[in-house]
Amino acid sequence: MRRARAIGSAWLGLVAALGMLLGAPVLRPAAAVVDAAGPGLTMVGAATYEVRPASRLVHVSIQLAVTNHLSDTVIRRYTFDRVDVSVPPTAVHPAGLAGSKKVVVREISRSRSQEVLSVGLGGALGAGRTTSVTLVFDLPDPGGAANRPIRVGPSLITFPVWAYGSAGLAGSRVVVRFPAGYDVRIVSGSLAAPVTAADGSISLTTGAIPDPLAFTAVVAADRPSTFVETKVDLQINGEPASLAVRAFPDDPAWGARMVKLIRASLPLLAREIGLPFQPATPVVTVEEALPRSIDGYAAAFVPADGTIQIAYTADDTTAIHELAHLWFDGSLFTDRWIADGFAIFYGNRVALTLKLKPRDESITPALQAAALPLNAWTGADSTATSASKASTSDLADRYGRAAAVTVAGRLYALVGADGLQAVWRAASGREAAYQPPDQVGPSDVSDGPPDWRGFLDLIAERTGIDASGLWSTWVVTPDEQALLTTRAAVRRQYQALVSRAAAWVIPHGVLDALNAWQFSTAADLLVGLDQLLDQRDRIAAAAEAAGLTPPTTLQTAFQQGTTATAVTEASNELQVIAAIGAASSAEPPAASLVDQIGLIGTDPAADLDAATTAFGAGDMVAARDRALAADKAWSQAADTGGFRARVAVATMLVAAVVLGYLISQLRRLRRLGRRHRPGAVRVAYHPRRGPVRRAARGSRGTLANQPVRMARRIRPGPEEGDQSP
Repeated sequence: MRRARAIGSAWLGLVAALGMLLGAPVLRPAAAVVDAAGPGLTMVGAATYEVRPASRLVHVSIQLAVTNHLSDTVIRRYTFDRVDVSVPPTAVHPAGLAGSKKVVVREISRSRSQEVLSVGLGGALGAGRTTSVTLVFDLPDPGGAANRPIRVGPSLITFPVWAYGSAGLAGSRVVVRFPAGYDVRIVSGSLAAPVTAADGSISLTTGAIPDPLAFTAVVAADRPSTFVETKVDLQINGEPASLAVRAFPDDPAWGARMVKLIRASLPLLAREIGLPFQPATPVVTVEEALPRSIDGYAAAFVPADGTIQIAYTADDTTAIHELAHLWFDGSLFTDRWIADGFAIFYGNRVALTLKLKPRDESITPALQAAALPLNAWTGADSTATSASKASTSDLADRYGRAAAVTVAGRLYALVGADGLQAVWRAASGREAAYQPPDQVGPSDVSDGPPDWRGFLDLIAERTGIDASGLWSTWVVTPDEQALLTTRAAVRRQYQALVSRAAAWVIPHGVLDALNAWQFSTAADLLVGLDQLLDQRDRIAAAAEAAGLTPPTTLQTAFQQGTTATAVTEASNELQVIAAIGAASSAEPPAASLVDQIGLIGTDPAADLDAATTAFGAGDMVAARDRALAADKAWSQAADTGGFRARVAVATMLVAAVVLGYLISQLRRLRRLGRRHRPGAVRVAYHPRRGPVRRAARGSRGTLANQPVRMARRIRPGPEEGDQSP
């Protein structure tokens, strides 16, 4: 007769995993227990875990099918009367049954990691035979630390689950049963989804397990309707704030710890981050919860509900990190790595102030092997179907978190606390990164929270520090590297234009293209604006030489981004300056008599002054017309004066000829008058007809007997001497 030890020790690795989850000291497995019988004795176990919250324990029942694989010989018989089984060190009240018959169960050894029980088979198990034996024990909630591996109560349940059987032998099964009213979740492991029975009880099961010693699982459940709520009112930067702490009724210590931590940490977080405490909801609820995953970050924040769920296993530093998400909640920046990285970073800073241990987020060689760009970090894959995939996904998630915290720390060192606070304020106000210089009034705003691109631009524009090296090393994917190169070139082009433009404001079209990372559009606009500045400089030089002051019309067109209008305006201004210059050059230094004659009826000096005034006012049409008028008057003064002089001389000559002719005619008439005076007309008075004219002797015509029609004095003729009427 031989006794064999077939040790079911799969739970050892699972307890280690649970220790990671809970943040408790890991229960490390002791040296492997040797199967004394070798392959001669095997077992397949069907374990049932029955959760009993009222008794604060989990009752475990394992049906073991034990098989003797040895063969008897003529001289020896091979039988087994016991089998050795490894159970958790916290197991109590072990007992065994072979059918309805009790069997002896006694402890062989105990360590921090396991207890080995010897279980009787109820008789000798002969060669080639199989028997069944049932082992039962309890896993009680030991109480004490909140992060204890086994916790069973009315509000909260969590414990590790393992399978029993021989290594590499398929067929073992596990069933976990919860009473009605619990929200059950699988924290880790290959259990099927919970199934609710007609009576409300919940069951989790496995199929046939390929290798029971490789099986690991952690389950948890809670009843959230049983919270005990405590209101927390405090002042943050002089402003009132309200929070509510909701703890499980059987865990008052957690509630008291959270109240104290909130009062101590929230004001410090607000001071470090530099933003007011403005959650999305009037009251923030901090709620005790189950662990969400085995990676230790057992917390979640739902901004829309204003609810922070913090696992009862979470330490104070993890809780502070989750409180920091009240600022980094996805509404400040869209990318996960920014929110998580800075929430952890500021949480660690506050933890140090409160003399707590910060979270170690250093990048170990194992994490470095899973390195990926932060823009490719999406979080752990909850749909992983194999242990290897889940392990790889978990490593990538842990690397992403560690890398995000690393970038946060390096940015803090690069731009300082004030620089980051300026970036947070701009992001909180939805300010676009690129703004007109000396912005007066409301800033240009974006439609939503910025992403990694807007974050990089805000750092550059609000602090003057280029952080693109960090982005190239830690953030962007290989496909996005080219974007950083193009951005650097266009930013140099933009900064050169800003410097050259001086008081001229870069138009919004350029700023919008830069904010949207439309670098091709921005580059084209910058080239056109640079050419306009060439024209501006030419105009300034020409205007200075002409003693003119350029108008603001070109600057207005430049700042409005109306390039075509600006090009036309620049051309017109250069033409007008040339016209005014030409008019000024046409003015003679000392006007001759001929010039003065030519300028009669014009005032070119007034025209030139009017052209100068119109140019300064931006009226290029009027300025050109008046300048051309002045130029024409001065340029043609000599020709016009000469022409006018010639016309005057000719006119005088003609007048002289006419006058001479008239004089000669007058003289002739006088001579004719003297010749006919003796035969002049005489007026006689007729008794009936009155005064009548009579021609003198020798006269050719006769006016005799014609009445006198005009009453005028006529000298009496020499002969008649008649008196006048």
